[in-house]
Amino acid sequence: MEQDWRIEGTTYSGEKMKIKKSILALRDKLKDTSYAKYIRGKRVAIIGPAKTVEGKSEGEKIDSYDIAIRFNTTMNYMPFSEKLISDIGKTTTALYLCPSSVFNLITKMSWLDARKTLLDAGVKFIVYQNGNKHKKYDKGEYVYDQYLQPYLAYMKLSKYKLRAYYSNSSMDLLSDWLSKHANTPLVARTGFLSIFDSVLHGASEIMIRGMTFYHAGGHMFRPVAGELDPVKQHQLLDCPHDSIKEIELFKMIIELFDTKFDMDDNLKQLIFKAKG
Repeated sequence: MEQDWRIEGTTYSGEKMKIKKSILALRDKLKDTSYAKYIRGKRVAIIGPAKTVEGKSEGEKIDSYDIAIRFNTTMNYMPFSEKLISDIGKTTTALYLCPSSVFNLITKMSWLDARKTLLDAGVKFIVYQNGNKHKKYDKGEYVYDQYLQPYLAYMKLSKYKLRAYYSNSSMDLLSDWLSKHANTPLVARTGFLSIFDSVLHGASEIMIRGMTFYHAGGHMFRPVAGELDPVKQHQLLDCPHDSIKEIELFKMIIELFDTKFDMDDNLKQLIFKAKG
């Protein structure tokens, strides 16, 4: 998709260069990490679990991208059914996991079954973070690092090069900005984090489909997903989200960087509405 729809006039025009400077500084700091090198210059498909992806027959297109990113409970539905593959593709090269999903992966699935599931899907990276939690938790305490490292060692011994990337620097930047501009503590969603990381690490093109942080419909992999209204805050336990602020920040990012975006209609409509 070309950039002719790019829009100007964000509410936070005075902060554009400030946020760009912060992003570029973080990019430079992380440029030598394995995940940054993995993303840089690649075409990235980010495919969420919202029901809007059903019936679109984009699976072949998704699988043509260099990297396919998926999330959380999606891992419990791998390998996908043939019907799902026709809509969302079969490959998952990076799996973004919230803390509870990390815990479920390494403690509730047998390591042998997990190895087969992830290997068959093509997963190369598990990307995780501590949910920011307003910096209440540290890495080891909240994302169960004491379990994750032996898990990765097991995969390595079994000849599976599964790597993990800790993305809390990105989560801190996003959550701090969102909290400041909402005047209340907020945490960025896992899906929004993946989009930010892809821009941060220099993806050449990003396809975005079915992300629940902006979609008001159902969830393919969760029978009861709660309210998914993109124009309301989402208060989830002690981990509150705000779709409005995430859309405003994303709008700034697409104005500031030359990354090509191929977005579904749901997201494009919200981006155009997010004018100052």
